[in-house]
Amino acid sequence: MSTTGDQFEHLLSLAEENEILHQKEREAIMLMTSLILNKRRVLDILINSTIEIQQDEKALLLDALFDNNPYRKEKAYTILFRQLGIHQCLVADVLSIAPRTIRKRHRCYKEFGLAHLLNKNRKFQRKRDNTELKELLFGVLHSPPSDYGINRTTWTIPLLRESILNSERILIDKNTISQIIKKEGYRFLKAREVLTSNDPEYKEKLKKITQILRRLGPNDRFVDISCDEFRAHNHVRNDFQVEIGDKIRAKLCSNPTTGFKWEYEMSNETMLKEEDYDFEEPKGDVPGAAGIEVWTFEAVEKGTTEVHMAYSQRWEGGLKEEWTYTITVTVE
Repeated sequence: MSTTGDQFEHLLSLAEENEILHQKEREAIMLMTSLILNKRRVLDILINSTIEIQQDEKALLLDALFDNNPYRKEKAYTILFRQLGIHQCLVADVLSIAPRTIRKRHRCYKEFGLAHLLNKNRKFQRKRDNTELKELLFGVLHSPPSDYGINRTTWTIPLLRESILNSERILIDKNTISQIIKKEGYRFLKAREVLTSNDPEYKEKLKKITQILRRLGPNDRFVDISCDEFRAHNHVRNDFQVEIGDKIRAKLCSNPTTGFKWEYEMSNETMLKEEDYDFEEPKGDVPGAAGIEVWTFEAVEKGTTEVHMAYSQRWEGGLKEEWTYTITVTVE
């Protein structure tokens, strides 16, 4: 019985609170209606009320309320009602506009002021149209990622966003970055291959590799394996699919001063033929520096063969297959 009585009292209390809320809503709606119909009352409120509108903005608000432009007048009523503490949903109902529009206008007023909001030709400035932000973004974009502690040579949109946030404390979303870049006529391309190195002779080596690649046919294969790569991975393997007439060029690190030399065996000698062999001497005058052994094979017959290349010391008791390089070639 006691439980039922408590529940009844709780429901009665809710009903009373609901009635009070409805009464307040009716009063708010009546107040807004009277202010729309009687602008002199607006003047009284602005002069005598403690409404939170700056003194220099009150004259501007009155001017907008008496303006013949309905859009400007609607904005003025929005700010007046919201500064009187009336909920945005009630304001939206009376002015017959969406609550979202009420929120946007009130936020704009709080951030930029009344004059900015009431400007007839005003549009919200999007971040992508912000000149300072654009200059900041391209300032970062035109700098190498290493300047921002990033170990890579090219930028991505997430990295740009992170760098601007860390260096300038400005939060900018990835879509805005993309829009700014596209608006300036640029776009991101995904690189298929990236050659990069901290080697001071990088440009010279890259030029030489480029010259070699130019001599290769569209389906030819080219492999260049350094001593450092072999030290990290003693045994390397590649699979190639080629056509008759295509070539495979292999450049392998080699240091004859240590007694090591490359030799190879071929499981099917009718399919590939050795077209050329060369040894590239080491650059500089450093004693015992490594050179490069270079083989060029040509596909002459269809089928599959395996070329097993071993880096060994030839004499009896010498180290065998210290490094190996194995190629499985399918000629179609």
